[in-house]
Amino acid sequence: MILSTSDLECKIIAARKLRKYGFTGLVLSHSLYPDEAKIINNAGADKTYLTMSQAGEALAEHLLEEQKLRATHTA
Repeated sequence: MILSTSDLECKIIAARKLRKYGFTGLVLSHSLYPDEAKIINNAGADKTYLTMSQAGEALAEHLLEEQKLRATHTA
């Protein structure tokens, strides 16, 4: 289950209700702030990703890969 809404309260309620009614599957969420991620996890999510920081890291990784590819093609 992925909690993708931007509303913090909705993610908290959804995580709590999923667990209350017996959902035992993986619950993933996103958050912009570390303090909110802790709240969502405490409500029942298994993992909450910090969307903007992890998106930035992924973008930087793509940039480095592209630079490597270009360097090998021009060498």
